[in-house]
Amino acid sequence: MAAAVTTAATTLEAQALEVATALGELEKDQSTDLAPLNNVTIDTDLENNLVNITISLPVAITTTAAGFSVAAEVYLT
Repeated sequence: MAAAVTTAATTLEAQALEVATALGELEKDQSTDLAPLNNVTIDTDLENNLVNITISLPVAITTTAAGFSVAAEVYLT
């Protein structure tokens, strides 16, 4: 399992960007030619001072008495 990410930001928005950046760096470090990982994209719009973060995570969906539950699966170590 990957180590927890400690953020320095004081707002939820900035923390989200820090976590996405850390996830992207970990993914880049573990990506190989035989097993490329590209589940995190951070697109920067300099004209409008915006970033668009897209994260695709593998999940496990299980049936419960109340309906179903969705939990993230580990894909990075």
